[in-house]
Amino acid sequence: MNTALFRRCVNDRRRSMLWWGAGVLLLSLTYMLIYPSIKEVFAELDEFPVEILEAFGLQGISDLGTPEGYLTAELFSFTAPIVVIVFAVALGVSSIAGSERSGEMELLLANPISRATVLTQRFAAMLVLTLLLGAAMWIGLAAGIVLDVWPEVSHWNLAEQVFALVLLGWAFGAIGLFASAASGNSGMSYAVVGALAVASFVLNSFTQIVEELDPLKWITPFQYYSGSTPLADGLTWWHPLVSLGIAAASYTAGRYAFERRDLK
Repeated sequence: MNTALFRRCVNDRRRSMLWWGAGVLLLSLTYMLIYPSIKEVFAELDEFPVEILEAFGLQGISDLGTPEGYLTAELFSFTAPIVVIVFAVALGVSSIAGSERSGEMELLLANPISRATVLTQRFAAMLVLTLLLGAAMWIGLAAGIVLDVWPEVSHWNLAEQVFALVLLGWAFGAIGLFASAASGNSGMSYAVVGALAVASFVLNSFTQIVEELDPLKWITPFQYYSGSTPLADGLTWWHPLVSLGIAAASYTAGRYAFERRDLK
């Protein structure tokens, strides 16, 4: 299979990828450096009612004073998902709708290349670039293990936590790809995926504190990201499969829509 389009897509984003990677690495190192000075403060948060903590996606964390509790509360419950989702969605939307708006898609499809190939290779580029962003985060946080800031954290569990984050980005990035492939409109695609991400996060938070809403948590992508505690206990084995299924289904639907839509 000719992967020239995939390589071109990755190459075109190498400069922005360096900036994103450096930013995520710096973010991770910052959280590592401030942990020793605030870990006692986080230990006091264990006195908060569990319902309040769960509303912020901190279910399953028994001790916020530990590195696992600190990283889950400060980084992986809110900040990291925002960064990775924004990154992946921007790649997914720009892959199709962005190219149509710039006129690149018209020139690209004038060559002997199918729409399916264009979408597939750009989808693959989104997956690889998001994985590289996750690797930058893992490197920054793993430095805390090497430097004895949190030596009790497992390299493997940290990798599982970051991988769960990458899977969340893949799911929403693929949804962004589908929205742009189906509409050809960047603005509408960003709005739809943004609204879906916010609604999913809010609904997942409410399901933790409102017993009647508990069954609805299974329809939110965030449940398969934050419904387990990878840093402390490892991933629930089937949660990644659901996230991958969301990404695969969105890719398939996007390919079907893109192949049949009149391009702008």
